[in-house]
Amino acid sequence: MSRARARQHGFTLLEMLIALVVFAMLSLGGYQMLRGLTNTALVSRRHSDQLAALERTFALMGADFHQATMLSLRGMKLQGVAGGPGWLGSDQGGISLIRLGWKNVQAKEQRSGVLRVGYIVEDGVLIRQFYRHLNPVSGQLPQQQRLLTDVSQLQFRFFEKGGGWLTRWHRNDQLPQAIEVTFSIKGVGKLRRSFLLTPDYQAVEKMMQAQEDETSTLE
Repeated sequence: MSRARARQHGFTLLEMLIALVVFAMLSLGGYQMLRGLTNTALVSRRHSDQLAALERTFALMGADFHQATMLSLRGMKLQGVAGGPGWLGSDQGGISLIRLGWKNVQAKEQRSGVLRVGYIVEDGVLIRQFYRHLNPVSGQLPQQQRLLTDVSQLQFRFFEKGGGWLTRWHRNDQLPQAIEVTFSIKGVGKLRRSFLLTPDYQAVEKMMQAQEDETSTLE
């Protein structure tokens, strides 16, 4: 009688195998669900980081382009905006310009408020490069900021009054009225943004002020 009761309270080998299979299936399902949630979180974070990088890039470009000016450096011809395919050795389009409004908080650095800036693409990376001084020493390399990755295309166009949109700009007598930036990013697609530049009469006024600031700083 006791042996029969003991057999009734035990588990057979088949029951244990079935229980192990069910447990393994539940564990696999839980792992796949956790993996899916993790992948979703990573994609969402990557997308969020990419959007933040895009906003930062547009903000930098806007600040640079809106304050673009023309300036004569140490007896050289007027310099302003220049760019086009392969400019500055870019793998795609490139642009260089001189801008005002580079704040020198509490005059901690021996420099003016004018900055030489450029945008290029190297190995799929959009780079903002700049010199801390308008007249860098020969051979001196610019400082670089990595803005965006996976950039497959970068193109600049320049709007000239009476001439429409141009793919190159190398004029030393005036600024373009607007600059259009187009770039393609893996996973995002093609993006285009246009920036209006300061009117010429304001640029001349700012240029004169920038020259005075540069002279007083160098003294």
